[in-house]
Amino acid sequence: MRSFLIKIFIQLIALLPLRIAHGAGILFGRCFYLFPTQLRHNSKINIDLCWPELNPTQKTLLTKQSLIQAGMTLMEIGAILCWPKQRLLQTVRSFDGEELLKHSLSKGRGAIVLTPHIGCWEIAGLYISNQYPSTALYKPPKMKALATWLKAARQRTGATLVATDKSGARNLLKALTRKHEIIGMLPDQEPRAGSGVFAPFFSVKASTMTLAVKLAKKSGAPILFCFTERLPRAQGFRLFLVAADDDIYDTDINSAVAAMNRNIEQIIRKIPEQYQWSYKRFRQRPDGSRNPYAR
Repeated sequence: MRSFLIKIFIQLIALLPLRIAHGAGILFGRCFYLFPTQLRHNSKINIDLCWPELNPTQKTLLTKQSLIQAGMTLMEIGAILCWPKQRLLQTVRSFDGEELLKHSLSKGRGAIVLTPHIGCWEIAGLYISNQYPSTALYKPPKMKALATWLKAARQRTGATLVATDKSGARNLLKALTRKHEIIGMLPDQEPRAGSGVFAPFFSVKASTMTLAVKLAKKSGAPILFCFTERLPRAQGFRLFLVAADDDIYDTDINSAVAAMNRNIEQIIRKIPEQYQWSYKRFRQRPDGSRNPYAR
């Protein structure tokens, strides 16, 4: 029943123009901030940890702005999952750096595109997969009744989605080495305990995935970062593509993962209010200490 209601909610908000959806998202975001929500709790902790140089007023403002953006992300999900392909892709106003992707693919080794949780990150993969053959990691929802529908919606522009397990990693490597495709993944999610390494993220040790740098080493494929800026007044989205720093190809896995996190941090600093600060990025601690989000 719950999965049915969620699907109906998504389909209903898909009927809204982006301007109305964003307006409703702003209201939701303000509620996330005004009331003692888990999102506000997590955001405050992350911003305190990652931005010690900000004064209390600046931290409060960033928390509020990021939660408003979170509300807009929530209300965009109808368009992301339900709008006809052409209507959705028309919301992308520009794609800065696309020539980097074309150049990388011309070398015949594919490309690894990492998309941090900034702006409307979902549309980055949908837009790129409409233009280029792509395979991406996909974590099925906990509600199995929604799995088939959600997967079909996220594949409707041409992407092939593979599971976040060993078979998925093998499929990503095949997509690079045999098909010379683009592979995509979200690099700033906590991996399962014991499957990542701890590396600085805004100077805070964070359990970080190693898959991207390992695949780059095995395949010789370049790593690129794609991020999306949500434009004001529901004007749509702007995509950016930037090359990774050379340190990300270091043979030492810890150095390579640290470089990946530095790249993500550099991107976040461009539009920090659009980053998903409500995510529990530091649940796992290297010394086994208390989860900072525990109340």
